[in-house]
Amino acid sequence: MPQCAAYLQSATELEDPEKWSWCFKRIERAIWLARKINHKFEDVVSHIETVLDRCNGEDPMWLSAKLMELLQEYKLGNPTKYAALAEKAATLAESNNDWRRARNYWEISVQWNFCDR
Repeated sequence: MPQCAAYLQSATELEDPEKWSWCFKRIERAIWLARKINHKFEDVVSHIETVLDRCNGEDPMWLSAKLMELLQEYKLGNPTKYAALAEKAATLAESNNDWRRARNYWEISVQWNFCDR
């Protein structure tokens, strides 16, 4: 199994909205490696988008935020779709008085809206 696929499989097995960091680290490594060796990059991006669709802006911690920031770093993803998703997550975080996470999502939304121009 190629390394990128192994990292994505591991990320899938470790995916947990509460304990998100292990999953994210695997995805981050997979996208870096895929870009570096120019192999299966689209598969990694597809995996990220699938996780974001599954979370739907409702994960209780930082997984969606970090994945959107990763897409932004590589200048990938649909800005309109993900700006709306970030706004949804920000509003949900605000309703839970999680101001730090809300601010992060609002900043991500601004970046998506900036990319959409």
